[in-house]
Amino acid sequence: RDNVGYLATYFTVGLVYGGLPATLYGVFNGVLNVQGYEYQGVKALVTLPWSFKVFLGAMNDVAPLAGGYRRRPYMSIGWALCALTLVLLAFLGLPEPYFCRDHDGSYIVECTEKTAYHSIACPNERSDGTQAEPCNARAPDSAGTISSLMALAAFGYMVADVAADGLTVTLAQTETQTIRGYTQTTAYLTRSVGMAISVAIVGLCMNGKIYNGTFAWSLSFSSICMIFAFAAVAMVPLTWKFVREDPVPQSQRAKLGPYAKSAW
Repeated sequence: RDNVGYLATYFTVGLVYGGLPATLYGVFNGVLNVQGYEYQGVKALVTLPWSFKVFLGAMNDVAPLAGGYRRRPYMSIGWALCALTLVLLAFLGLPEPYFCRDHDGSYIVECTEKTAYHSIACPNERSDGTQAEPCNARAPDSAGTISSLMALAAFGYMVADVAADGLTVTLAQTETQTIRGYTQTTAYLTRSVGMAISVAIVGLCMNGKIYNGTFAWSLSFSSICMIFAFAAVAMVPLTWKFVREDPVPQSQRAKLGPYAKSAW
């Protein structure tokens, strides 16, 4: 019971870390139809927060919160930020797709004899194989907002993950020789299970034609964000109430100067 919040953090990190990036292709290549270089930039932006992991780890150690706790408050704050951003993404939703869609939901990318009937995509019944006209030419304009919110959500679960990693080190130091490595193995296995589940959810539920998939049905991007948001919301009280951690006395708290020198 003391470590329910700790393992749940790794599971939920895997859930969001695996699931949110898995939506990028369908959202940005399918619905928004961004350029290739823009798509690569979005992928880089969403993973950018992980570059600051070392600095967050140092903050955990030198700036404990709520009476000397170095892990629990940061885990709760990180999940609160992640949940808030995911809810915002869910309510924001996606604009109408860039390309028009035909009767079966597929995008009309080229004007052919089968799509010449569409007055917007193929004006004047054009069927010469040229690129179809968009139904929402401003769809790519939403890419910046959506990708920025995704990056903010990633920053939130990264904050929680950094604190959990610090707690992993603390717990690992209490292991005996016979079970050494058990804590770390369990934590990362739990995260991998979360990632597998989230990738399966996105793969099955966002494989509709609107996301350049093949299924006749799919969940909306907003629904997927809400699924991840519910998990993140649940983590706020779980990490606060069910993570075992002893507060660090004032006299034993690390100072930034000596800490930086020892790290260097």
